[in-house]
Amino acid sequence: MVENGTCCGMAGTFGMKRGDLGYNLSMAVGDHLFRLFRESGRKLIATESSVCSMQITDGLGVRVVHPLHATEEVSLQAPREMASLST
Repeated sequence: MVENGTCCGMAGTFGMKRGDLGYNLSMAVGDHLFRLFRESGRKLIATESSVCSMQITDGLGVRVVHPLHATEEVSLQAPREMASLST
């Protein structure tokens, strides 16, 4: 886990507004969280918030999934990883 309390900067639809007091400010607010994700090297980012998902995707250019989908992806990978260990 990278951080569970840092704001992505979107604030509802605030980050969808044009200009310095909308999108640009929201990206500046989210910059700290974006930096934490970049530094972590994580390949999977999950959030239950659809607007945070859009903001993080825009800020990082990576795919963001809902936590339930993340759990599903990890559970599907586990059998493949276990099989590769037994060979």
